[in-house]
Amino acid sequence: MLTTVHREVSPWDAHIVAGRLHVEGLHPCVQFEHHIRMAWRYSMMLGMVQIQVPLAEAARAREVLDDWRNGLYQEALEDELGLPGTARCPQCGRCNWLPLRGTSSRWLACVMMLLWGAGFPPKIIGYRCRNCGHAERAELQN
Repeated sequence: MLTTVHREVSPWDAHIVAGRLHVEGLHPCVQFEHHIRMAWRYSMMLGMVQIQVPLAEAARAREVLDDWRNGLYQEALEDELGLPGTARCPQCGRCNWLPLRGTSSRWLACVMMLLWGAGFPPKIIGYRCRNCGHAERAELQN
């Protein structure tokens, strides 16, 4: 029996995530990827593209996905290749940042989307650490 461990909007991103699980020795399946190609709006209602693994592998798959979301694979790659890396959080020492966007530009983007059907990404005004919640208002420095 298969169980869903992750959902993606894009079938390409779903295959990348499934590849990460496959490299770790798990047996992922990408389900419902063809719904997006046929009718995108209905695919969102049906649960997006799902990455499923056998029930016995679900706990290990969730651990791998948590490590991926927390940036452990990125940190290991940067250390192994000697890359400069991303700025680390001063509180927890991780590099798992979420962009903070201004509220006024969010409203403007919504209005543009409603009126003209096109929007623009709101301006990034800072970053928040996904692990500890520490917020940085200035641009991240390496």
